[in-house]
Parts: sequence; C-alpha cells; structure tokens
Amino acid sequence: MQLDDAVRELLAQIGLFRSAGLRPDYLDLHMGATLPAAYAEVSAQAGVPFLYSTATFGKLTSYSDLSPREATGKKAWLAGYLRGLGPGVHLLVTHPGVPGSELESLTAPGSVPYRWAAEYRLSDLDVLTDPDVRALIGQLGIRLCSLPEALAGITA
Repeated sequence: MQLDDAVRELLAQIGLFRSAGLRPDYLDLHMGATLPAAYAEVSAQAGVPFLYSTATFGKLTSYSDLSPREATGKKAWLAGYLRGLGPGVHLLVTHPGVPGSELESLTAPGSVPYRWAAEYRLSDLDVLTDPDVRALIGQLGIRLCSLPEALAGITA
C-alpha cells in the first residue's frame, strides 16, 4: 500500500464517521500500522489529534496500560501505579468490558486472543470499578478526565 492510498482510505473512514453524526476525538493505531506517516498526515488534514505520535506522547507525563497484567495482580499494580503518579497528564490504557453474549462472541476460551477479548476486559472492569480503587483515587486527589479533555489540556 502506498502512502497516498492509506491517506485517502483513512480520510474516507473519517468522512463516513462524520456523516453518521459522530465526531472523532483522536486517531490512534490501535493494533499497529503499516504506514504510520499516513496517520500524521490524516491528523493534520482532519484536524484530529493523533494519539500515538511522538509529539503527543512527549506531552504526556506518563503512559501505561492495565490490560495485559495478570488479573489477580491488577488491583495491587494499579494501587502502586496511582500512588507513584506526580503532577501532570497521565494516560492509562484499559479495555473494560461487561460479560454477555457480545463479549462471548468475540473469541472462544482457549483461543490466542481470548485473554484480550474476555479475561483482560472483565478483570479491567472489576479493578476500575473497585470501591477501594475509587477511594484511593479520591485520597490521592487524582482528577479523572476523558481522553479528549486530556488531549485538549496538553495540545493547547
């Protein structure tokens, strides 16, 4: 695939998204990219921040992820992570999901992506909604915000 083709395709996807009455808050690679340069170009043309750019990450105080950690240790890891945060804008990527037929339809137990489809999502939700975690966030004075709010704060 050529850069021009990728840019054209990504702009078309943004156009479809917008035609449905939706507004993209950011662009990201999600599971990787063949032509990362296309995202930077599309970000500039569409006026939508590109989350996984060096420029954006350079403005974040920290970036980490919760999902691929063992379910039994997530709560303790998150508590330690939160206690270690200093002032700034921190991004913690999670993939919470609720149990049900939709989640079950993604993969079967024992398949390679099952941990991402079910185990990681359910354990992320459990930890993120845990009353002890919520209390710790309050005790530490951490202000939770949406990704668009955080991006606006670091790109302004």
